[in-house]
Amino acid sequence: MTRLLIATICFGLISCSRPADKSVQYEDQSLGKDSVVEDLKTQTVERMQGTWMHTEDSLAIVEIKGDKWIFSYVGDDIADYDRYNIQLTDTMTSYLKNHNKTLFMILTNDSTELDYEVLTLTDDIMDLMYYPRGNTHTYKRVK
Repeated sequence: MTRLLIATICFGLISCSRPADKSVQYEDQSLGKDSVVEDLKTQTVERMQGTWMHTEDSLAIVEIKGDKWIFSYVGDDIADYDRYNIQLTDTMTSYLKNHNKTLFMILTNDSTELDYEVLTLTDDIMDLMYYPRGNTHTYKRVK
């Protein structure tokens, strides 16, 4: 009976997890290890590099260079408040507690902080959930 209960719990946890192809790759990595987290952050920022277009508004563009995030809108000048520094972390205690295997992105400039969860990051698609609202922003890479 105990084995059946344990098997049921394990199967439930496995079946409720996010599909590997819909998220940043965390396979067989414990986010509790500092070196793994740092490697994941580095890989994520490297994969984000380039120009991205919002899928709901083709005039809304994000350009990522190094650890800099620049929002722009086609036809508008880029202001200082459109430029952000990127910080990646595996914890976002202000919104979630003990949320494992998730990478969060904090964008900051002199006047604002924007908090996101990285939901999907592939060569062509970047899905971000904005906190605290919970709405999703999907970007497609501009080639």
